[in-house]
Amino acid sequence: MPDGLTKTQLEAISSIERACSAVSLVGSIFVIVTFCMSRSFHKPVNRLVFYASFGNMLTNVGTLMSRTYTTSPNSVGCQFQAFLIQMFMPADAFWTLAMAINVYLTFYYRFDAQRLRRMEIPYMIVCYGVPLIPALVYIFLKDHAGNRVYGDATLWCWVTTEWNILRIVTFYAPVWILILATVFIYIRAGRTIYYKHKQLHEFSPSSSDPVSVAHTETMTNLKTTEITSFSALKNYHTIWRRGRFSTAKKPRSEYGLMGIHQVRDTFLHRAAHHLDPFER
Repeated sequence: MPDGLTKTQLEAISSIERACSAVSLVGSIFVIVTFCMSRSFHKPVNRLVFYASFGNMLTNVGTLMSRTYTTSPNSVGCQFQAFLIQMFMPADAFWTLAMAINVYLTFYYRFDAQRLRRMEIPYMIVCYGVPLIPALVYIFLKDHAGNRVYGDATLWCWVTTEWNILRIVTFYAPVWILILATVFIYIRAGRTIYYKHKQLHEFSPSSSDPVSVAHTETMTNLKTTEITSFSALKNYHTIWRRGRFSTAKKPRSEYGLMGIHQVRDTFLHRAAHHLDPFER
């Protein structure tokens, strides 16, 4: 038995593996159906989850096979199962990073929903295209003795222990790099949110803050000045109209245009200096 495990232990592991894969498969199908049924879920982050769900679903198909084909590593079933696992399992880490990149672009480059949607095609090419290369190459790769890369990997058909270096180079190392990059982006975004929230809290108005009180008083004075100036100009307009109408009854030499202009200049001067325009 591989790795010293008994047949009973392997059967128990296989049962647990299939049960968990079935639950995950149902969850992926639920995400896909929910996205297709409701347009309210068609937001950028939900769209990426939708695209990633297809990879998760195909990964679950591979893990549901469990140890069915491990005894015949050269069979089509074993090679197909290994291809699904090598192709779609690391793709999930790529999609997680794509979601983090969307957060980064939104926070630091002000990307809107339309610009984020343009990123979906490049995301699909990278997230599914990069894992496709080694997954496809491993189907045709053999050693000098004719042994394939894909074969019995204890839990399922995948890269055999004789090719452990390929596991590290094309699976474990890239996945860990993607995870660390994702965590770094979320930590940076979290720090930005924290400091912005802290700045807003520090500059929020309070009754005990003399700067805030002075700012409030200044705004009140500006409003008062605005109202006073508007009232003065309104009164000047009324007097000007009365003066114009009264000139029709008086000689032009007594209530001429020069007198009206003097009244206007007096009103504007006194209003600009916050004086009572009607004070004699």
